[in-house]
Amino acid sequence: TNPRKSSKAGTGESDIPVTFGGLTFAIGERVFSDEDGILVIR
Repeated sequence: TNPRKSSKAGTGESDIPVTFGGLTFAIGERVFSDEDGILVIR
């Protein structure tokens, strides 16, 4: 089977901070991760 094409409403945002697991990642930060952990370069 073939998945149905998504409808794009253009309601998303870009260039905003996001929060995962209690950490807020700002614009321009770099995030690296592997099975041992996460490194954030500010």
